[in-house]
Amino acid sequence: MKRSHNWTGDYISSPILESAHNHKVELCKDASPLTTAKIIFDVPLEKNQPTTFKLKYELGDSSKIMQPMIGHLVRNPTERIILRLCVPNDMVKGVKRCVYADSFAQINLSQPQIIHCKIIGNNDVYEWVIDNPSLLYYYRISWEFT
Repeated sequence: MKRSHNWTGDYISSPILESAHNHKVELCKDASPLTTAKIIFDVPLEKNQPTTFKLKYELGDSSKIMQPMIGHLVRNPTERIILRLCVPNDMVKGVKRCVYADSFAQINLSQPQIIHCKIIGNNDVYEWVIDNPSLLYYYRISWEFT
Protein backbone atom coordinates (compact mmCIF):
# COMPACT_ATOMS: atom_id res chain seq x y z
CA MET A 1 0.00 0.00 0.00
CA LYS A 2 1.32 3.46 -0.82
CA ARG A 3 0.55 6.72 0.96
CA SER A 4 1.52 10.08 -0.54
CA HIS A 5 1.83 13.35 1.35
CA ASN A 6 2.49 16.84 0.05
CA TRP A 7 4.19 19.11 2.58
CA THR A 8 4.66 22.70 1.41
CA GLY A 9 7.01 23.70 4.24
CA ASP A 10 10.79 23.35 4.14
CA TYR A 11 11.38 20.10 6.11
CA ILE A 12 9.71 16.69 6.32
CA SER A 13 11.25 13.75 8.16
CA SER A 14 11.20 10.14 7.06
CA PRO A 15 7.92 8.56 8.13
CA ILE A 16 7.65 6.77 11.45
CA LEU A 17 5.31 3.78 11.37
CA GLU A 18 3.39 2.77 14.48
CA SER A 19 1.72 -0.62 14.25
CA ALA A 20 0.78 -3.49 16.55
CA HIS A 21 1.94 -5.77 13.72
CA ASN A 22 5.37 -6.07 12.15
CA HIS A 23 4.53 -3.81 9.22
CA LYS A 24 7.42 -1.88 7.70
CA VAL A 25 7.62 1.45 5.89
CA GLU A 26 10.03 2.67 3.22
CA LEU A 27 10.20 5.83 1.15
CA CYS A 28 9.61 5.49 -2.58
CA LYS A 29 12.31 6.94 -4.81
CA ASP A 30 10.34 8.99 -7.31
CA ALA A 31 10.67 12.45 -8.81
CA SER A 32 7.25 13.55 -7.61
CA PRO A 33 6.93 16.57 -5.33
CA LEU A 34 4.90 14.29 -3.05
CA THR A 35 6.53 12.28 -0.29
CA THR A 36 5.39 8.72 -0.96
CA ALA A 37 5.76 5.96 1.60
CA LYS A 38 5.19 2.27 0.88
CA ILE A 39 3.66 0.21 3.70
CA ILE A 40 4.83 -3.41 3.60
CA PHE A 41 2.54 -5.70 5.58
CA ASP A 42 4.14 -8.41 7.73
CA VAL A 43 1.92 -11.03 6.07
CA PRO A 44 -0.17 -10.62 2.93
CA LEU A 45 -3.63 -9.33 3.79
CA GLU A 46 -6.65 -11.30 2.67
CA LYS A 47 -9.62 -9.52 1.11
CA ASN A 48 -11.59 -7.58 3.79
CA GLN A 49 -8.96 -8.34 6.45
CA PRO A 50 -8.52 -5.23 8.61
CA THR A 51 -5.21 -3.81 9.80
CA THR A 52 -4.27 -0.71 11.74
CA PHE A 53 -1.26 1.58 11.51
CA LYS A 54 -0.22 5.20 12.00
CA LEU A 55 2.23 7.16 9.90
CA LYS A 56 3.88 10.11 11.65
CA TYR A 57 6.09 12.81 10.18
CA GLU A 58 8.03 15.60 11.83
CA LEU A 59 7.39 18.76 9.84
CA GLY A 60 9.23 22.07 9.75
CA ASP A 61 8.52 25.46 8.25
CA SER A 62 11.26 27.86 9.36
CA SER A 63 10.86 29.81 6.09
CA LYS A 64 7.11 30.31 6.74
CA ILE A 65 6.12 29.01 3.29
CA MET A 66 3.66 26.22 4.12
CA GLN A 67 0.03 26.16 3.03
CA PRO A 68 -2.25 26.16 6.10
CA MET A 69 -4.09 22.87 5.59
CA ILE A 70 -3.87 19.12 6.08
CA GLY A 71 -6.02 16.56 4.33
CA HIS A 72 -6.47 13.00 3.19
CA LEU A 73 -7.87 11.55 -0.05
CA VAL A 74 -9.52 8.15 0.59
CA ARG A 75 -8.21 5.68 -2.01
CA ASN A 76 -8.87 2.42 -0.14
CA PRO A 77 -11.79 1.26 2.02
CA THR A 78 -11.09 2.78 5.44
CA GLU A 79 -12.87 2.48 8.77
CA ARG A 80 -11.54 5.66 10.38
CA ILE A 81 -9.38 8.67 9.63
CA ILE A 82 -8.19 11.06 12.31
CA LEU A 83 -6.91 14.46 11.16
CA ARG A 84 -5.20 16.21 14.05
CA LEU A 85 -3.55 19.63 14.17
CA CYS A 86 -1.36 20.20 17.22
CA VAL A 87 0.28 23.64 17.48
CA PRO A 88 1.63 25.94 20.22
CA ASN A 89 -1.10 27.92 22.05
CA ASP A 90 -2.60 30.83 20.09
CA MET A 91 -0.66 30.11 16.88
CA VAL A 92 -3.72 29.53 14.66
CA LYS A 93 -7.35 30.62 14.44
CA GLY A 94 -10.40 29.79 12.36
CA VAL A 95 -9.71 26.05 12.12
CA LYS A 96 -12.33 24.48 9.84
CA ARG A 97 -13.12 21.09 8.38
CA CYS A 98 -14.63 20.36 4.99
CA VAL A 99 -15.29 17.43 2.65
CA TYR A 100 -14.46 17.74 -1.05
CA ALA A 101 -15.17 15.65 -4.16
CA ASP A 102 -11.67 16.34 -5.52
CA SER A 103 -8.12 16.45 -4.17
CA PHE A 104 -7.69 20.08 -5.32
CA ALA A 105 -10.40 21.14 -2.81
CA GLN A 106 -12.44 22.98 -5.42
CA ILE A 107 -15.71 21.01 -5.28
CA ASN A 108 -16.92 21.07 -1.69
CA LEU A 109 -19.60 18.61 -0.60
CA SER A 110 -20.30 20.34 2.71
CA GLN A 111 -20.04 23.79 4.19
CA PRO A 112 -16.84 24.36 6.19
CA GLN A 113 -17.45 23.79 9.91
CA ILE A 114 -15.44 25.18 12.82
CA ILE A 115 -13.40 22.69 14.86
CA HIS A 116 -13.20 23.62 18.53
CA CYS A 117 -9.86 23.66 20.30
CA LYS A 118 -8.74 21.38 23.13
CA ILE A 119 -5.91 22.85 25.18
CA ILE A 120 -3.33 20.28 26.28
CA GLY A 121 -0.47 21.92 28.16
CA ASN A 122 1.15 24.53 25.91
CA ASN A 123 -0.55 23.18 22.78
CA ASP A 124 -3.86 23.75 21.04
CA VAL A 125 -5.23 20.53 19.54
CA TYR A 126 -7.84 20.43 16.79
CA GLU A 127 -9.13 16.97 15.89
CA TRP A 128 -11.57 15.59 13.35
CA VAL A 129 -12.52 11.90 13.51
CA ILE A 130 -14.15 10.56 10.34
CA ASP A 131 -15.75 7.13 10.66
CA ASN A 132 -16.34 5.15 7.45
CA PRO A 133 -15.12 7.87 5.07
CA SER A 134 -16.35 7.67 1.48
CA LEU A 135 -14.04 6.44 -1.27
CA LEU A 136 -12.40 9.16 -3.38
CA TYR A 137 -13.54 11.98 -1.06
CA TYR A 138 -10.94 14.45 0.23
CA TYR A 139 -11.21 15.38 3.91
CA ARG A 140 -9.39 18.58 4.85
CA ILE A 141 -8.67 20.82 7.85
CA SER A 142 -7.62 24.42 7.11
CA TRP A 143 -6.72 27.38 9.32
CA GLU A 144 -5.33 30.90 9.51
CA PHE A 145 -2.23 31.94 11.43
CA THR A 146 -2.71 34.55 14.17
